[in-house]
Amino acid sequence: MEALLGQLSQQEIYFLVFGALLTGIASGGLAGLLGVGGGTIIVAFLYYIFSNLGVHPDHRMHVAIGTSLATIIPVSLRSLHGHLKANSVDTDLLRNYWFVPLLAGAILGGTLNGQIPDVALRIGFACFISVLGIYYIIAKETHAIAQRLPSGLGRWALGGGNGFVASSFGVGGGALGVISMTAHAIPIHRAVGTSAGFGAIIATPASIGYILAGWNAEGLPPWSLGYVNILGFALITPSALIAARLGVLIAHKLPQKSLRRVLAVFLIAAAAYMMHDVIPLPF
Repeated sequence: MEALLGQLSQQEIYFLVFGALLTGIASGGLAGLLGVGGGTIIVAFLYYIFSNLGVHPDHRMHVAIGTSLATIIPVSLRSLHGHLKANSVDTDLLRNYWFVPLLAGAILGGTLNGQIPDVALRIGFACFISVLGIYYIIAKETHAIAQRLPSGLGRWALGGGNGFVASSFGVGGGALGVISMTAHAIPIHRAVGTSAGFGAIIATPASIGYILAGWNAEGLPPWSLGYVNILGFALITPSALIAARLGVLIAHKLPQKSLRRVLAVFLIAAAAYMMHDVIPLPF
């Protein structure tokens, strides 16, 4: 650890430690509260941290996404455990409907997206979470496009697309899972609980893909394994796990409308930050 921190100034060490712990608290709380891996806030915060630590501009977003995916694995499992205790997880649906398509999409995304330019990932990330936030503002509580989830090719398109998009932008797929299930007449609390399991399914193969993609990259932050920063992972994960437990306890005491509003506000705020970084705004 001493050799690692020796590559950073004292001010940079404090900035990294405080920023990573804050990231863990915020992302873990979001994971427990809304059934998602907190990846959106991890990516946004880590991009800011790595930018201020002088990480090469071509790799900042890749490392933020790769590290986010790694932290999502234990946080998702902890969140899933909490929702299982609250009896809000449809285990048959998660295992028999979602698992294989999510895994296939995540493998594809983790393999391909390490080669995409940094700026393209930033723009895509901001657009992705903007759409999610707008959806939660305009969608009605009882809105459903069908009474059951699609089968056959529709199942593969929905699950595989979720896995691919989530692995591309460093998120656990929980938000897309909630949207997909509530749009097919599944109650939001059951959708939130079930989608809590998406993170580990998606993030495990995707993290391996980002490690391999960045294996020989230069200008990475200290203690990076490809595009996964081990120090960031070690600092974020414990605080995120603690915050996730509190988030689960709160989630089951809130009405559906409050859950949707919290998710919408967070997504739009995160999108505004990332878009401001890509296209500077006059405020």
